[in-house]
Amino acid sequence: MWGIRWSHLVGLLVGAGAGALVAALGGTLGYALSLNDGLFWGAVTGGILAGVPQFIASGAVLTRRENRALNLVVGVVGGLVVLALTMVVAVVLARLFF
Repeated sequence: MWGIRWSHLVGLLVGAGAGALVAALGGTLGYALSLNDGLFWGAVTGGILAGVPQFIASGAVLTRRENRALNLVVGVVGGLVVLALTMVVAVVLARLFF
């Protein structure tokens, strides 16, 4: 029920591999990036890119239009707004009770 989708898992793994490759080649290109940072940010990027169809679908619910680019932007911004509101509520509750 709450399991990870196969496409997201593949996106995370491919992104982590690409991030590790970028971190390994970074020294030869003139910038320093640790392997852990490369793995983390690569996995984040791969997971987000694997979720693009879900962002488009959630944006379509809000806009009720067929424009995929607009739906993608609305879906991503809507997700960030929900995340920000959740964080604000968590901070307010933490200050009230702790």
